[in-house]
Amino acid sequence: MNERNKQQLQDCRTDIVKIKEWINGNPANPLVRYLTAYAVVCVSGTVEYVFKQMIYEYLSLRVHDNTRKYLEYMIIATQKQVL
Repeated sequence: MNERNKQQLQDCRTDIVKIKEWINGNPANPLVRYLTAYAVVCVSGTVEYVFKQMIYEYLSLRVHDNTRKYLEYMIIATQKQVL
């Protein structure tokens, strides 16, 4: 895993810790439901992004340029469209 992916995961973890602390301090607040849903989406999206990056990096080692471009299009470009 490269440093950029590690940083993405660390940033997500920092956000989740802040959300958890806020929820623990305000358990009766009606926003808890929405923050919990946001946290789930944030974590799953970050894990998906990092996982796809890792797959691309692994598969694109020692391949022909055309294959690398195809992998980039199929894994990375489609990922950007979703984000």
